[in-house]
Amino acid sequence: MISRIELKNFMSHADTVIEPARGLTVLIGPNNCGKSAVVAALQILSHNDNSTYVLRHEAKRCRVSVTTEEGDTIVWRRGKTGGPAYEINGATFDRLKGAGQPEALANTLRLPKVVCDRDDVDIHFGEQKSPVFLVRDSARTAADFFASSSDAGRMMKMQSLHKQKVRDAKRELKTCSEEWLRVGQEMELLSVIPKIKREYEKLSKLSGFLDDLLASSKQLAGLILEMKEQQATLEQLGRKSAALGRLSPMPQMEPVDELSGLLGALRVETRLEERLKKQALVVGDLEPPPVLSGVQQLGDLILRFREVASELEYRTEAGEVLGALPPLPELFSTGHLQMEIETLQQSSTEAERLKTEMGEVAQEIAAAKLAIVEWAERNPRCPTCDQSIGVDHWFTHDHQDCSEEPDG
Repeated sequence: MISRIELKNFMSHADTVIEPARGLTVLIGPNNCGKSAVVAALQILSHNDNSTYVLRHEAKRCRVSVTTEEGDTIVWRRGKTGGPAYEINGATFDRLKGAGQPEALANTLRLPKVVCDRDDVDIHFGEQKSPVFLVRDSARTAADFFASSSDAGRMMKMQSLHKQKVRDAKRELKTCSEEWLRVGQEMELLSVIPKIKREYEKLSKLSGFLDDLLASSKQLAGLILEMKEQQATLEQLGRKSAALGRLSPMPQMEPVDELSGLLGALRVETRLEERLKKQALVVGDLEPPPVLSGVQQLGDLILRFREVASELEYRTEAGEVLGALPPLPELFSTGHLQMEIETLQQSSTEAERLKTEMGEVAQEIAAAKLAIVEWAERNPRCPTCDQSIGVDHWFTHDHQDCSEEPDG
């Protein structure tokens, strides 16, 4: 039995390997794909028929190789020039005349033609347009074959075996037909699966939509909580701003250069007055001055003393007035007030943004509710348990879960 067929550059086959299965091997494929070329290759290998047309285009040589289960290897090859040659189990046979064949070919491949009185009969190959000789030729040819062939008994046995295979094939066809009807009934029962699948896909989409809605609700709850925190911060900043708004404006500072000069002069006059008081105490213990003949200088000194006393009195009163004034206010940095004002402005901006986002989320929730209401109106009954449900079910969840086992 042939276990491996290899074609290289043979007709439409560039490099094809076929490993036939035990029993029956069927080659299937579209037209002009090379099925008949496999049969032609085996015929040429078996009989060395005319092979001038089998070389693939642009190829220099072609080859047909066959391996049998017994371990024999038969190779037929041909090039652009020269005749065909065989290689059987490593031995080369290349000097063949016409359709000559090596003697070892028939013993190794065992696919020879049957020699009859008139023409040799090929019992191993049947072409599409030329069937097996028993069907194609006349009864006389078949009788001649059976009379000449030493394998007539074997052929009759093959015919009986073929009839048995036909009967087995009919029984198998009947079994397959019954199986086909049974499968058809099962397929009819399973025809509702696409509808169930479509409903399941719809429910999956609805479940995904509800999951998205739940996630949006959670996100909205987080935004609401954040907005409340921002509102509390905004109210605290508003109270702080109101408290700061009640403060009186800072006093306007007057130029103090002149006042500093007066204070400096006052300190000098005060030291002068103390020195004069000390001098007066010292002079008070002295005896009266002698009578002077010339008093002009003394008169000038007295006038000068009076002027100094008057100036001292003026400066003392000015010192008392200035001493009653409150101390100068201490100036503080206003940087933190500016930061508080900027923070308040940022909080106001963030509050406006959150209000805008809340409005958008509210619109999305309203659109989602509208979509659920429209879907519920189109589907008044539960797609799982066929129980009648209303639109409020999807917002109140008072419908019993279909997946739960009923009591009892």
